Amino acid sequence: MVILLFYEWWFLTKILRIKPNIIISESFLNQAEITLSKIQRSIEEGDYLWASVKIYYSAYYSLTAFLWRVGLKSENHDCAIKITAYVLNDTEIEKTLDNLKSSRIDNQYYLKISDASVLKENYEAAKLLYAKFYNLLHNSNNNKFTQKIDNLFKN
Repeated sequence: MVILLFYEWWFLTKILRIKPNIIISESFLNQAEITLSKIQRSIEEGDYLWASVKIYYSAYYSLTAFLWRVGLKSENHDCAIKITAYVLNDTEIEKTLDNLKSSRIDNQYYLKISDASVLKENYEAAKLLYAKFYNLLHNSNNNKFTQKIDNLFKN
């Protein structure tokens, strides 16, 4: 129980409430789209390490766009992923982003280079995440997340 309470406290210290910012949100979404547009070429050229980095960051930029839109900020990737999954009540987002992050870490830090088929699968997952966040940002009332965020920061 003490460990869980410490984890929750630590987690909340890594998340900031900010004023929602559509301009910054759209900038991150645009960066996600630009990054996505460069992945296929990296795979075709055999630049698998950097393809894995681009795949993860395109997904992370999409997530960051959402956080800025709803008034949250985190520079800790794990916390950003978890808070997004919590706010959206979507464990699949968390699983997908954790998988893409693990793949990037394996490629970038341990040179466990993924093969083209894994990268193509991850690329498709990143494109789906981008589409999901794009739709959330442009076709949803993001105020519906305010109550859940308020409850998280009550204590």
